[in-house]
Amino acid sequence: MTIPASDADAAPLRFVPLHAATRAQRAAFLSIYRNAIPLSERKTDAAILAMADRPDCVLELAERGGAAVGFLILYRSSTYPVALLEYLGVAASARGSGLGGRLFARVAAHAHGHTLLMEVETDRDTAAPDHAQRVRRKRFYARQGCRQLAQFTYRLPTLGEKVPPPMDLLFLTGRDAVDRATLLAWLTDIYSEVYGRPADDPGIACMMAGLPDQLAFEPI
Repeated sequence: MTIPASDADAAPLRFVPLHAATRAQRAAFLSIYRNAIPLSERKTDAAILAMADRPDCVLELAERGGAAVGFLILYRSSTYPVALLEYLGVAASARGSGLGGRLFARVAAHAHGHTLLMEVETDRDTAAPDHAQRVRRKRFYARQGCRQLAQFTYRLPTLGEKVPPPMDLLFLTGRDAVDRATLLAWLTDIYSEVYGRPADDPGIACMMAGLPDQLAFEPI
């Protein structure tokens, strides 16, 4: 799940890889992560720190003026040309400064050559208490050039005791469409490598049920 900020200009940023961070920087990364990401969509601190040493993952702390202001977590598949923006967060004190757009640009650069996927809470549930916030997030990603698949509902695996809310899957890609077999391969890879789920996880079958052979990307 990703939490963007506004698009205004901001001061220069310094990006610190989590595997090379100091103890204080790691603590700041995890603090922003806990505050930015809902519990139902959050991994444990130990799981996050373990990802920092994986060659297929990019975890960076963003600093501005010596202060920790945001973070990003990206998975890049070594099997398929696909990447997942797993988490992106902005410190409460830095929101509204344009940091979200700058972090996303950093993610897109890291994902060059890959179709970039993002998991966000759906804005189709108009009764959700945070519906307005969900709409703003989708608009943010639309401004970054992201699109979505028609008639597709994403299922985020349950990471803890709470079941995640309904999700949408967004894409930053030069493709006009994706075939069903490719989408299945991408989802299976992400479920396995990001969430440790088997290829026959029922969530994958549920997402793929009834989909046509070709799925077109559409504006958000």
